Amino acid sequence: VPATLAELGKVNFKGTFDGFINDFTTYGAFTTALGTVYTDLSIQLPEETKNTTYTGRIRTEQFDAGKLLGQNDFNQLNLDLEVNGKGLKVEDIDAEISGNISTLRYNNYLYQSISLNGTFNEQVFNGLLTSKDPNADLDFNGSISFKNKMPQMDFISTINRLNLQALHFT
Repeated sequence: VPATLAELGKVNFKGTFDGFINDFTTYGAFTTALGTVYTDLSIQLPEETKNTTYTGRIRTEQFDAGKLLGQNDFNQLNLDLEVNGKGLKVEDIDAEISGNISTLRYNNYLYQSISLNGTFNEQVFNGLLTSKDPNADLDFNGSISFKNKMPQMDFISTINRLNLQALHFT
């Protein structure tokens, strides 16, 4: 099992699991130290985490994705996504994603009502993100690079409301 998965702690599973420990399909709920993950997912876990592949649907409840990905200010994630990709570490992920993020805590602010459709590759998200959060009501079409401490963005956007103070950026 890849070392990054150790952050999950004790994992309890209720559902179906078909296949081998390194090549399987799972439908059910995983309760972990980082939160709950619901899956309808096919996964292949080779020895190198960068070659891990996955396809299907994933839903989370109160999941601390930042701890798993090494990003301290990214947690309390509630999402429902379709995903097709590979890699588990931020620097290795190459995936197509689409779906909704009902809540996500970033920079100590709880964002709500986000939909996205795009790709994540080489630490860069490219695609369309729509936020209907009360303090961040906007459409974003472009890219966000997470290669540096401060994300770099290149995009076209329609901003209906953006309260930087409420979002803890000022």
